[in-house]
Amino acid sequence: MGKIKGKLFVVEGRRLIPLAFLLILLVTLSIYDNFRVDTTARVVEEVKVENEIQFSTTDKGQKKVSPTLRVAAQQEQWALFAKEFKLELPEYPFNPHGEIGLFVYNGKIRHIEILPQADKQVQVRIAVDVKDDFYHLATIEKKDFWQEDKDYLWVLTDHKGKIIEEVILEEKKSEDTEEKDEEDEEDEDQESQQS
Repeated sequence: MGKIKGKLFVVEGRRLIPLAFLLILLVTLSIYDNFRVDTTARVVEEVKVENEIQFSTTDKGQKKVSPTLRVAAQQEQWALFAKEFKLELPEYPFNPHGEIGLFVYNGKIRHIEILPQADKQVQVRIAVDVKDDFYHLATIEKKDFWQEDKDYLWVLTDHKGKIIEEVILEEKKSEDTEEKDEEDEEDEDQESQQS
């Protein structure tokens, strides 16, 4: 008990117990931290390179990647796109008569949806998540969506629906049409030589 300017000041011991406990914890934690101090300094040695040329950095940073879509309807396209992206394809027998192959580079396919447009056009939307140095190879069965005499517009979008790329799938001409085109070109060449 103590007297402070005419007033009585009382200190109860049971109210000081939690404060004393916290003070003891603080002191023990400080002592424990001092035991764990790493006193070894790491020395980084500078490596000298012979015939070194000085350079100055003009610019640096990260390049924003954009996913790329390729649609394969023929075996040749399947192999060409794999070669373009330098991919070793798995031992998967691609069936161009019953499947469409999708190559997405710098992205992962989230979902594919079909949106009928005009009378002769069908839009196939492929939503992707952008991933740098990543590829996703997928096949879809023609029987699930394919209709003869329709033009297909393949649209690559991000997860928000922003259009990244559009690809129109070109059907390969039949052999008869190709032969007729070649004959027409030969006739034109002969006519130009005669003139």
